[in-house]
Amino acid sequence: MRRQMGQKRIRYGWTCPGRKRMPQVELPATSCMQQPLVDLRSRRIHSSRYLQQHGNGASSASYIDQWFSSIVKPQEFYDAHANDEPRRYFYNIDLQGRFFLEETLPKNIATSIKDTRFLDFFFRRIRSVGTRELSIMNECGIAQEEYPFVSWCGKELNFIRPAATPIVFHTHEKTNASQQHSGSSLLIYAGSQAQEFRVAYLAISQESGRLYHKCDHLQKAAAKANAKPEQQQQYALIRSAVVVALSDQIGPDDGGENDEGLAFFTADDEPHPIPWLPEAAEPGAWAMPFAEGGE
Repeated sequence: MRRQMGQKRIRYGWTCPGRKRMPQVELPATSCMQQPLVDLRSRRIHSSRYLQQHGNGASSASYIDQWFSSIVKPQEFYDAHANDEPRRYFYNIDLQGRFFLEETLPKNIATSIKDTRFLDFFFRRIRSVGTRELSIMNECGIAQEEYPFVSWCGKELNFIRPAATPIVFHTHEKTNASQQHSGSSLLIYAGSQAQEFRVAYLAISQESGRLYHKCDHLQKAAAKANAKPEQQQQYALIRSAVVVALSDQIGPDDGGENDEGLAFFTADDEPHPIPWLPEAAEPGAWAMPFAEGGE
C-alpha cells in the first residue's frame, strides 16, 4: 500500500502482483484515520475481492443448474442400473458439498441428501475408481470419463460425478480445550467428518482461482489403493463461504509461490505462501467447466 501525503488528504492505492492496480481513494489526513488504515493493509482488501470473484462460487446459479441438467440421463438408464447386480446408483456433489442423486432436478438445499449418518457412512468410503469398478463399467456401458469416484455401500456400487472434487470442506470450526485438536481449527465435510486445518495443506487452482486443502481421507484412500500420487485426487475444495470467512487472513505476499503472490497470514501475522494446486489435482473433463463472473 502506498501513501501520498498532502496537507489535508491522503491518497491510498493498492496493488498486487499479477493484478491490475486498484483505484485510489482519498481520505482525511487525520491521525485517527491514518493508523487504522495502515493496519487494514491492502492485502486484506484485495484478497477478499479476489477470492470472492475468482473463488469457489465463481459459477452463476443458472450456469450450475444448466450443467447439472446437461449431465442427467434418461430415467431408463438409472432404473436399469438400480435393478441389476450389483445395484448401481449415480450421485453428484456440488461446489458447496451438497449431495444429490444424479437424476434429481433441480439441485438445491431442499432436494439434497442431508441425513448426517448416511453422509458420513457414504463419504468414508469414497475413493477413486479401481480395476474392479472399471471392469463393471466396461461390462455395463458406463462411461469411464464421467464417473471418476465410487463408494461401495454393502453390495451397492455408487458412482460419483462431482462438480469439482468428491469431498468439499463446507464448514470451518474453531476447537476448544476439550477437543482432540485443542487450539487449532477443523474443516468439516460430509455430515460430521472432520480434519485439522493446516496452512501448509492449502493450494490455489491455476484454472479457477479456487482454494483447496489436502484431504486426509483421500490421501489414505490413495495409499490403500497403491496408486501413484499423481493419479489420485488428494485435495478437496473449500466451500466459497468458508473461503470468504478466511479471507481476512489471506493476502498478497511478494515472495509468493504463485503469480498472484497470495499467502495465508497466521495469528502472529507471519505470511505462509500458498502454492499452486498440482496439475494432477485439477478437476478433470468430468467436472463442471469453470465460468467467470458468477455467484
